[in-house]
Amino acid sequence: MQKLHLMLTTASLLVLTLAGCDGVNAKKATDYTAASDQPKTIPAHLDDILLKREVATALQRDPLFNNGDIIVSSLQGQITLEGSVGTQAAIAKAADITRKVPGVTFVTNKLAVKAIDNKS
Repeated sequence: MQKLHLMLTTASLLVLTLAGCDGVNAKKATDYTAASDQPKTIPAHLDDILLKREVATALQRDPLFNNGDIIVSSLQGQITLEGSVGTQAAIAKAADITRKVPGVTFVTNKLAVKAIDNKS
């Protein structure tokens, strides 16, 4: 009786195991059926776009930089700032604000002080 019980248990486990391993309909690691099944990594170009937007937003929150004279570009976490600002202190402040944005790995600061128009 004990042998019969052991054989039935073993056979049941074998059937359940094989039913879960249907080789014809098995999913591959790259098969996705729903949006939630998609990989969670962000492509590099989208990561750069999001980081650029975060830096630009952080700069625009400061009254010194809300006029849009700073051009922000991003490549693999490295941010480049270009354009013109009113003072040398503003150049330093823009770089400091940029460095504090999560995801920024390096800042290239190509900002310049605006030339004063003395035509009056």
